[in-house]
Amino acid sequence: MARTISIRVGAPPATGITHGRQINASNTGLNYNGINPGSLTPVAGSQDYSTNGQVIEGKSFTDRIDISGSNITMRNCKLVNGGDASFGFVISGSGITVEGCTVTAPSGQSLYEPFAVLGATNATIRRCDISKGAQYVTAQCAGLIIEESYCHDLSIDSDPTQHPDGLEIWGGSGYVIRRNKITMEAFLADGVVDIGAIPSGTPDIAGCLVEDNYLQGGQEIILSDNTHAPTGDITFLIVRRNDMDQHTDPVTFGYSRALTDYDSRPIVGTGAAQAANPSAILWPTSGVDVNRWVNPDGVTPDYAGMIIVPPQGAA
Repeated sequence: MARTISIRVGAPPATGITHGRQINASNTGLNYNGINPGSLTPVAGSQDYSTNGQVIEGKSFTDRIDISGSNITMRNCKLVNGGDASFGFVISGSGITVEGCTVTAPSGQSLYEPFAVLGATNATIRRCDISKGAQYVTAQCAGLIIEESYCHDLSIDSDPTQHPDGLEIWGGSGYVIRRNKITMEAFLADGVVDIGAIPSGTPDIAGCLVEDNYLQGGQEIILSDNTHAPTGDITFLIVRRNDMDQHTDPVTFGYSRALTDYDSRPIVGTGAAQAANPSAILWPTSGVDVNRWVNPDGVTPDYAGMIIVPPQGAA
């Protein structure tokens, strides 16, 4: 019998954003709602928000923020923290929304994890400006939407031993990554979206939708890798309608790599085919849902506009 998995998709908000290529610093973070940084109220020291139903807004933080309660909203805030093993937001509660927040590190420093979503249920990161982390988001949870956010200027200034990823998904279920701009620049590291990075806790990953994003850099754009967790599986991975930027360091990388699939999963083009084999990657190669190369930096050879058909560019 074919298995199914539920992913919170929902209707696009009435924001005018239809694709990650429209996302930038002017419409994310504090700029999403036109918040003047000078109007924020400073908050000293680390904080743990555990009271259910809170709305925290208009704050400026300089230390780690834990959000462990239920149905808590954090909006229009700024968090600047940095140093070896430093964290920004650590989300473990249920129904948490972080919206319109700017998360970064001081000059010359980096965050280890701007967002760590570990053990949470149904969390949402929306319209955030996230920069200067060794990763942008690391997650092992049940239900996470990352949408319309600007993830840029990856950094390992505070710990040069780090091996960066853009988004790290360790395990869990129900991931939706949509309408974001996520760049890794020329880091010789792993994926812009790294799925199955570490066998921590439950290594299964059930349901990951990656759609309508602008994705750039890394060693590859999408990494599907469960080889370090042989008892687990990655199921219902869907990659569609993404713009994938050709690599800005072709001398080092030699070519642009859209997909590295260490598990040799079949590539299928329809939902019915994936339902019959949930371990297959749904990656349309015809119709309106295809992924395409873009090449704003003029990398040679120029694949701009080309439909990405795995294993083209795959290891």
